Amino acid sequence: MLPILEIYLAGGLFNVAERYRNILLALSLQAADQGRKIIIPQIEAEKFHNADGTFDLPAIRKDCVDHCSDRGTICVACLDGPDADSGTVCEFTVAMENTGRAISYRTDFRTDEKSEIGVNGMLRAEGSVFIYLPCLESGMQPLDNFILKLARTILEEIVKIEKAEGRGR
Repeated sequence: MLPILEIYLAGGLFNVAERYRNILLALSLQAADQGRKIIIPQIEAEKFHNADGTFDLPAIRKDCVDHCSDRGTICVACLDGPDADSGTVCEFTVAMENTGRAISYRTDFRTDEKSEIGVNGMLRAEGSVFIYLPCLESGMQPLDNFILKLARTILEEIVKIEKAEGRGR
């Protein structure tokens, strides 16, 4: 079987902090693992601008579904915030339905895993991996180091999934 060739970074991407986090994580994943393509949805969406400046939403949805349904891609979903972003939940669900696997992560320290504060139990489905890595860092260098640690943790989980699926690289 083929290895996982692409990492699709799902998450709320509607403000500068979310978009910046996704770019930093993508760069850290690329630095730590040169062989996989990183799919950054906010950049993918740029392909679907209409002449009037709006987005072709059906085309964006199809692109997201196609990526998340591909067995050569793994969906990595950010679950930060008071509740998971609805689009991220859709991408996670499409990935779980079509590939049987996905990785989610939460860096938000406002979580109590026992009582599901911050992460709905449905997002811990069999076949998924949940990474809880609370971020208490401040300042650019500590945050850069944190994102690199998150990237390495995600890549370690991808390798475990590949081994379990008999997909080594």
